[in-house]
Amino acid sequence: LKMLLEIPMLCIPDSVAKTSPVLSYLFIPSSKRSAAATKQAATRKINKMIGQARTMHFKTQLGAPVSALDQYFLCGQTSQSSGGLFWTWKEIFSGRLVNTHRVWLHSNLLIGQEGQVIVLSFGLALGIWGGIQLGESLAKQREALEQEPRSYLRDQSLYFTPYPWNVYVSFGVGLAIAGIIGASLLALYIPSTVATVMKLRTGVISTFQSPTKFGVYRTAADTICYNAGNMVYAV
Repeated sequence: LKMLLEIPMLCIPDSVAKTSPVLSYLFIPSSKRSAAATKQAATRKINKMIGQARTMHFKTQLGAPVSALDQYFLCGQTSQSSGGLFWTWKEIFSGRLVNTHRVWLHSNLLIGQEGQVIVLSFGLALGIWGGIQLGESLAKQREALEQEPRSYLRDQSLYFTPYPWNVYVSFGVGLAIAGIIGASLLALYIPSTVATVMKLRTGVISTFQSPTKFGVYRTAADTICYNAGNMVYAV
C-alpha cells in the first residue's frame, strides 16, 4: 500500500508535498522521513553543542571574562532527566523521540510489540468466548438436573455443579488481571529499550571505558533475533 501511495508522488512537486502535512505523511516515503529526522536531530545536537561551547568560553561576570575551566565547574555538571514510562510515550507521540533524541526503534522490537498485541487480543477473546460457552453449558446441566426426580445422586450432582455466575465471576476477574498484566508488558518494553539506549549514550552503562564489560556485550550478539519470540511468548 505504501508503494502504491508513492506513485502519485511522481506527479506532485516536492515543494507542494513538503508544505502540506497530509501530503507529506501519505506520499513521502518513510525512508525520506527517517533521513530527514536524522538530519534534524543531528543539526539540533550540533547547534546545542556549539551553543554550550560558546557559553563556556565567552561567559563574563561583572564585565570580566570567566575562564572556561571555572565555567565548567560552575555549570558543567548540570544534567537533564530523560527516560521513563510516561516520558517515552510522550516523546513518541510528539515525534521528538526521533526528531530530537534520534532514538531509533528497530524492526524486531516493533514486530514483537505487534505480536504481543495479537496474542493478548486473541487470548482475551478466547477466554471470553470460553467463559460464555462454559457458563451456558453449566446452566443447561443444572436445568436438566433440576427436572429429574429428587434423589441423593441428583442432589449431590447439583451441589457440585457450579452456577453460571461462578464461572462468569472467576473468568472475569482472571481475564481482567491478565489484561492488566499484558497491557503493562506492552507499555514497558519500548520505554525499557529507550532507557537502555540513553544509558549507553551517557555512559551509565559503560562500554569502551570497561574492557571486561565491553567483551561481555560482544558475546553472542546474534541472539538478539530471539527477542521478538521471547516478547510474544512472555505474554
